[in-house]
Amino acid sequence: MSQVSRNTIQWIRDSFPAIPCGRHFWQVVTWNFMRGLKSSQELKQQKYCAPDSSKTKIRQIVLLMFLAAFSSIACAATYKDFREIERQLNRSSVEAANRFLTDHWETKMAALLREVEACNLRAIRLSVRLLDTTNLEALAAHRYSLEIAMGECPSKVLPAVPISHISEVCAVDAYLEKFPEVEPRQTIDQRISILQKIPTLASVPKIHACIAAYQRERERYSMGGK
Repeated sequence: MSQVSRNTIQWIRDSFPAIPCGRHFWQVVTWNFMRGLKSSQELKQQKYCAPDSSKTKIRQIVLLMFLAAFSSIACAATYKDFREIERQLNRSSVEAANRFLTDHWETKMAALLREVEACNLRAIRLSVRLLDTTNLEALAAHRYSLEIAMGECPSKVLPAVPISHISEVCAVDAYLEKFPEVEPRQTIDQRISILQKIPTLASVPKIHACIAAYQRERERYSMGGK
């Protein structure tokens, strides 16, 4: 592989990370596209510019536009999946929807879990609706992704979760499984601190239940629990 190709691949990785649909996707696309245009204009203004550099920059801009188009198609497919799951819920039951998801794990369930962890509010609400199930495989997956999201965007997750399920999402086991290098008690303390600073949730009973659940988790880890 040529040095130019390696540089282009690295540029793609730096400029266009795999950002799920629910987390400011188009803002990132627009920002990178405008940055690419600005860079190309700067190249034109330079009196002495290496031809390979100019060609590389043009190649990068074209690739960025292609990736933006491809990703928008992927996002549209994800939202189509959401509608399909919502139809299952509305026409049948939670059990039918979860059975549909577990039967199509690599496509439907994986897409939903990814969007929940990316703080997509529609995905979060959908996953919360699917918690009341006897499908243990689906239940574990929903709890896992909601627990991850709780650490990223509690102001979105907590209002959506019924108080009966608060202790299930106000935990850190999934996060520690995903990031085993972090220290459990420090992670719990950080989450509690964040919760205490969210003004819109300060008077909601759920926040007190969530903090209590985190404190129980902290005590368990202090005693060497798993």
